[in-house]
This record gives sequence, structure tokens and C-alpha cells, in this order.
Amino acid sequence: MIIMPHESYNESEAFDNIWSALKWREIRRRIPICFSKTIRSWYMLGNFIYLGYTVGALVLDYDVPLNNNTPAANKGYLGLACIHLTSAFLYWYAWQDHTWSDVIMIPEYMNMIEACLYVWSSSYYPKQSVSLFDYYSLATHKIELAAGVVDLIACVGWIMSWYRTYTRTLGRGFAFDDPDTFACLTTTVASCIYVAYNIRMVIHPEEYDTNHLYYKGDILFAVGGFFYIMAAMRDDGWLWFMPFAGQYGIAVGKVKTGKRIKVGLPPYPITDFCRNRKKQLKKREMILSPSPENDNDEEFIIVL
Repeated sequence: MIIMPHESYNESEAFDNIWSALKWREIRRRIPICFSKTIRSWYMLGNFIYLGYTVGALVLDYDVPLNNNTPAANKGYLGLACIHLTSAFLYWYAWQDHTWSDVIMIPEYMNMIEACLYVWSSSYYPKQSVSLFDYYSLATHKIELAAGVVDLIACVGWIMSWYRTYTRTLGRGFAFDDPDTFACLTTTVASCIYVAYNIRMVIHPEEYDTNHLYYKGDILFAVGGFFYIMAAMRDDGWLWFMPFAGQYGIAVGKVKTGKRIKVGLPPYPITDFCRNRKKQLKKREMILSPSPENDNDEEFIIVL
């Protein structure tokens, strides 16, 4: 009897092709185990809610009848902002095995701040006038510019978090074998698009009804949400039928790399930044301060 691996990188069974991997025997014994992992994963729940948020944004972008109904669209954007805030909270809550002061929590805090800013800005939509130069319209552009900058910082932070937490083994990390690579790239590029769009809106508010650059950002956010789900499914073992590095007949758990599998880097609390800074200042003071044996040395004064 073949025992299911606890982690996908310990897979010990090699398949000749996708059809042998999708035999009923494999499906029957693997799906219940994968499902039990997924249904208990707060991270997967956050991914599904985030994907629903991005798809809902695309529907509001391209559904012309709904966009023409301004009150309904405003309520839709406010609802999506609240859904985004929910997914941000779940992403933070998914790190239950890390302390709240770990550096990898910084982007999660930034993500919640960004979601709150979008809730704030979307609450101004019903108050905007047709002139596009009223207080609420201009304030909305400034708030969403701040939200875009915070989101961009969070995306860079997620790349850092990924580097500190990903499993050091074949098919993981900064490689095209890892869906996290595409997820991080798409969300970062989408954040840059949103920052560029909001800067344009702050400078030229009259283009608010004609500039649809953020459509491209919403598309990339949706693609990134899909890849985040793919990465989580990979971690839960759902993608056992996929070839390893593009080739069947290889069991990833039997490949010898010469290095042991390492699950992330040690935790690094935010407070260590302050401690390391104090140590550096103390070393600098010790180097610059005069030694006791030189206290009686003669002083030389140069007179120009």
C-alpha cells in the first residue's frame, strides 16, 4: 500500500503520463486528503475571497448596463472594498504559526491599511458631483493614490515574505515552476499600473470618465489571484497529476539534490531591527571613544 506524502515535495510515486496519474484509484485516495487540508486552510479561504473580489471588479469594469446605473455601481464598489478588507484580514490570520511582530507580517498590515483606504474612498463615490472637480472627487483620487502606494509596498513585502518562508527544494522559489512567481509578478505590475493611473487622476481629474488604465490592473490582479490559488493547491497536494519540471516518470520525493529540504528561514521579529541598530551604535562608540591608556597623552594644537 502506497502512503500519501504529507507534503507535495515528498511525492514518492512517479507517473508515466497524465492519464495514469488521473486513474480512479489515485483520485479516490488523494482527493479526500487534499480536501481535508484545503477546508482547514485559512489561507485558501482568503485566496478564494480575494479571487472573488478581483472578478467582481472586472464585472463592474466591463458591465456597461451596471456602470450606467451609478447608485448600483457605487454600492458594488463599496461591497467589493469590504470583501477586500475581509480577505486582507484572513491573509493576516493565516499566519497563526508566526508572532504578530515577525517581519513577514508587515505586508499583511499594509494590505489591511490599503483595504481600509479603499473602503474610505468608495464611501465618497455617491457624494461626487458631475463636475469632477468637487471636494469628494479630488479627495477620492488622493485617497486611492495613497492606497495604491501602500499596496505597491505590500507587494514588495510579499516578495520578501515569500523569500523568507518558501520551502527550499526543487520546483519552489524564484523559478517559473513555482506559481508564486507569476502571482507576485502580476500583482506587483498591477500595483504599479494603479499607482500610475491614480497619479494621472490627481494631476488631470477631468480624465476620470475617459481614462480606463485601471482595467489592465484589474485583469492582472485577477490573474494573480488565480495563481495564488494554484500555489495553495500545489501545497495541499491537488496537483499530483502535473509533471515535475515538465517531465513525467520522475518522483520529486526521490530526487537527490545534495541539500536538505529547508522550510523557510528562522523568524525575524521587527524588534530585532532596533536591537541590531543599538548594537551597531554601541560598536561605533567603542571604536570612536579614546582608550584609557591614551588619556594621559599630550595634546597637540596646530596654530595656523
